[in-house]
Amino acid sequence: MCDSLEERSGVDLTPQALCGRMNSDGAVQFMEAALTKTLRETVGPPLTAQEAAWLAPFPRVLLQDSSQIEVNEALTEAFKGSGGNASTASVKIDFSYDVKNERAEHIAIRQGTDSDQGFATDVLARVRKGDLIIRDLGYFSLAAFAQIMLIGAYFLSRLSYTVNLYKSADEAASPINLIQYINRFGGGQQTMEFSLFVGEKHRLPIRLGTSTK
Repeated sequence: MCDSLEERSGVDLTPQALCGRMNSDGAVQFMEAALTKTLRETVGPPLTAQEAAWLAPFPRVLLQDSSQIEVNEALTEAFKGSGGNASTASVKIDFSYDVKNERAEHIAIRQGTDSDQGFATDVLARVRKGDLIIRDLGYFSLAAFAQIMLIGAYFLSRLSYTVNLYKSADEAASPINLIQYINRFGGGQQTMEFSLFVGEKHRLPIRLGTSTK
């Protein structure tokens, strides 16, 4: 790597100096800047080209996801992987990007065996009133949703099949059969929206959108 750097840019570094730079805070900041630049150039133009009025009410729109990378098995103790056909060592990068303001909001490096749901509550320390948080089903957590709502922020998520839906917050209310409910009250429309409550214990008020397209 040192030889390659010298050949391409004329920078003369010893292996020890390069190792020090790769393990510095500056390396983390560089990765954040590189991810931000890449996302700005790929996400920005399409977002600008389409109607973005739906973003107006939110000061920040945080899009969170993770990516897993296999690394050398010598790093198993620090970054455990799933093993089997995969490496016993892997790194999971959890990244949150503010789509509206086009900048990195947060980055965390975890063990490959850590689940996305384990990151679900981390955002609570950084979320602000009025924010919109968009995450996939891996981050689904009713406890996290409840805290987001208490802060005065909003979330957008796919619905987990493991939770119950209710027509009211009354503890005596029975869960609904969603398919039957859609067929009965959806009016045969391709896109529908219902005001319901989710979670047997939490009974969180939500707007549920469905599509038959």
